[in-house]
Amino acid sequence: MSDDPKPDDLPPKQGYIPRPPSQADVDLVSGQQGMIEDEWGGEPAGQPLPPEEDGTEKQPS
Repeated sequence: MSDDPKPDDLPPKQGYIPRPPSQADVDLVSGQQGMIEDEWGGEPAGQPLPPEEDGTEKQPS
């Protein structure tokens, strides 16, 4: 029983090297998952703060 080869003892398989997906495949999957959008989908910008509240002050001229 001690002579049985363990999975770690087996030589690695030769001949198959997995290739990464092409950029077109990545773009297709990303688009399907909603990761690529033409428009920003966040919340609209709020009203700008008045000068007193945003930390800047008007300089008298």
